Amino acid sequence: MNPVWNAIFIGLIFVSLLLPIHSYVFYPWLLKRFRKQYPLQSSTVEMTKKVYVLIAAYNEEKVIAEKLRSIVESNYSLTNLEVWIGSDASIDNTDTIVLDYARKFEFIHLVRMEGRLGKPAIINRLVELCKVNPNGNEILVLTDANVFFQKDMLQALVNGFQNENIGLIGANVVNKIPENSSIGELEGIYINRENNIKKLESDWAG
Repeated sequence: MNPVWNAIFIGLIFVSLLLPIHSYVFYPWLLKRFRKQYPLQSSTVEMTKKVYVLIAAYNEEKVIAEKLRSIVESNYSLTNLEVWIGSDASIDNTDTIVLDYARKFEFIHLVRMEGRLGKPAIINRLVELCKVNPNGNEILVLTDANVFFQKDMLQALVNGFQNENIGLIGANVVNKIPENSSIGELEGIYINRENNIKKLESDWAG
């Protein structure tokens, strides 16, 4: 093999091995090392803004009803809330369940996509349909069907935008899979790591 190509090949292998190490070791350390001493604190002043909850769903019949129930039972003003569910050509009862809720709550909307589009394309389509003004006072909440809201979560998220230096807020996700499950334990480790990184990123950006 040509020495130049050999060096390039070895370099690519080295980089491919280094990237996971950077993601799991160096990046969190850098965030912690260089975060500001006095990070921003979210406000506790209650605010009211138009909130759009966007959900990309595919065959979520086991969880979508509980998801929607956790939203409608929120203590946030329902008159300032819209829920848009993009069904990625679901073949189970997801659409039927959402339509049942939509008949009871006019702020819930189902958009069925024909052909598997994937989550990013669905979210982009929902943003277009709900006609959010990017320069307005609206807030987008992007969430999965299997992540259920606590009653005060939406209000707490909205309150955080009282600080004009805050442009993005991440909620804390709590793993509910039984700890004695090997999958639950691994997912719990992953979720905790993601939560910690989000907290470090917010401190650093502040």
